[in-house]
Amino acid sequence: MGRFFLHNVSHDHVAHHFFSNTPFYNQPKITEAVKKVLKEDYNYDSTNSLYALYRSFTQCVFVEDEGDIVFYKNARGEAQRVLEHD
Repeated sequence: MGRFFLHNVSHDHVAHHFFSNTPFYNQPKITEAVKKVLKEDYNYDSTNSLYALYRSFTQCVFVEDEGDIVFYKNARGEAQRVLEHD
C-alpha cells in the first residue's frame, strides 16, 4: 500500500536521500544497488507503512540538543532506538 500511495518513498527511503533527483519509479532499482554496497549495514524495517507513519508521529516527537549522535524521543523522553556498542 505504501508503494502506491507514497510513490515508493516508504520502501526506498535511503535511496531517496542518496539520489533525491531520481524519479520515484526508479528508486527500487537504486535501493537494490545500495543494499549490495551496504550489505549487512543496510537497515531494513518491514513494518506496515501506515503503522510506521503512525509510529513516527507518536514516537518521534523531539531530539535532545546534546551529544554527537542523537535519536528521536517520544513524549516521555525515551529513545526508541539506541546505538549498539561493540
